[in-house]
Amino acid sequence: MERYNHLRLQRLVPINPRRVRPGRSNVTVPSDPRAHAQELSRQLERVVITADKQEPGFDPNLLLKIKAVGIQPDDLESIEGLRVVSQEGSELVVLFV
Repeated sequence: MERYNHLRLQRLVPINPRRVRPGRSNVTVPSDPRAHAQELSRQLERVVITADKQEPGFDPNLLLKIKAVGIQPDDLESIEGLRVVSQEGSELVVLFV
């Protein structure tokens, strides 16, 4: 490799800006932790009471549609945590409870 001494080239050092990750910089400690805990408890109690007053329902993410040949819905009822919601032919819809 040839050397070109007459060319004075300096290698450039890249200057990259500092990457600051978003973090917990704005988290503040409550001045009265006990009062803060009591307020959180009251808020949780209100949410639970509101949820109890609402109409009961289910989460559609807990439904599973199964194509099963030779399996009777009664066979699945014996499995704890499963409830057969509907059956059409060989298709069963099961709810995880």
